[in-house]
Order: sequence, then structure tokens, then C-alpha cells
Amino acid sequence: MSTDLTCFVFGIPLTLIWVAMFRKGVTAGPNLRKVERADDPIRYWMMMGFFGMVFFGFLIMPIVDWLGLRKL
Repeated sequence: MSTDLTCFVFGIPLTLIWVAMFRKGVTAGPNLRKVERADDPIRYWMMMGFFGMVFFGFLIMPIVDWLGLRKL
């Protein structure tokens, strides 16, 4: 199985997990501790942004590579 396909297959459930965490207002913070939106909004948005970039990257980068846009 190619690396792009592996990233894409793992990116789908990771992105769905990220969306569920976003809806609940909870994410994993430093040292894998739970961070809630109401308790610590700055750390919550920083960690959601970080996880969102990583998880959506697993979905977007293989598609960009398959379309031939990654090698420009």
C-alpha cells in the first residue's frame, strides 16, 4: 500500500474524531490532558488548530499529490 493511500485511510477516522472533539468542546492538551473550551479557551483553540492541521493534512496532501499539484 502506498504512503499516500495509508495517510488518506488513516486521515478519514482521525478527521472524524477531530470533528467530534470540536463539537463537544474538548481536546487533548499537553501531556495528553483533557482541555475544555469553557475552562481554558486559549489552550483549547491552540490545540484544536494543531490537531486540525495534522489530521486534515492526512486527507488533503494525498489528494494534492494524486492531482499532481504537489510537485509544482
